Order: sequence, then structure tokens, then C-alpha cells
Amino acid sequence: PNSSFGKWLSMGAARGLSEIGLGQNADGRLELFALNAKDGTAWHIWQTAPNVSFGNWAMMGEQRHLSEIAIGKNTDGRLDLSALGAGGFAVHVSQLAANGKWDIPSSWPSLGQPLAGKVPADARKITSSVTTP
Repeated sequence: PNSSFGKWLSMGAARGLSEIGLGQNADGRLELFALNAKDGTAWHIWQTAPNVSFGNWAMMGEQRHLSEIAIGKNTDGRLDLSALGAGGFAVHVSQLAANGKWDIPSSWPSLGQPLAGKVPADARKITSSVTTP
């Protein structure tokens, strides 16, 4: 705390990623999420223990054409990754248990009806952790 930042470090061999967001697992490990800029697939990389280096990038299922990612934490500690899918539907995936593996079906579950209207181009993107019930 209260000191300067170190040098920039590479986060693995991933290229062409966009829409990054960061979540913190219940055990303190950080998990970074990003979208592939070409096909809209979601990827993540996580620390193997708190305050240590990250592992390798892994794709989060076959869902394509995602945009506008947001990471939240449920009250039981599980992380939840939400995004806009094709057609404007909000979709999401969650960890099976706090600090655990992800429940990633081939098609991410929808959170309801498509969003009406478009998000203004100057709207701020939500990429911070939020607590959800």
C-alpha cells in the first residue's frame, strides 16, 4: 500500500481482446475477463493464488457475438459474468461455487427479453464488481 506501481507485465499470449473487466474471487484471487474482438467469445485468466501471477487464458464456452461485459459477485461469493448477446439479449454465466469452476453451457442463459433501444455511444461501460442477491 501507498507505494508506486511496478512494471507492466504481459498477461499471456492472448491477442485481439477487448472489453476487459476484473473480478475478485471470495478467496482474494483476481480474475480478468475479456472478449475476442473478432468473434465476441469470452475469455478469462485468473491468479493461481492471491497476490501471485496469473495462469493461462481460457475460453468461456462457444457463445459468440458478446459485447458489454460486466462482472458481479453474488452474496454467496460466486462471480457472475454478464454480457449482451446477439439480438440485444442479456446473457450470463456463473461460478458453480465461490472460487470454483464456471457453469458454461454452449449457449449462455438469457436474462429475459431483449433490451429496448440502444445504449448511447457515450454511455460508460460497467466493468467493476457489484454485489447482487
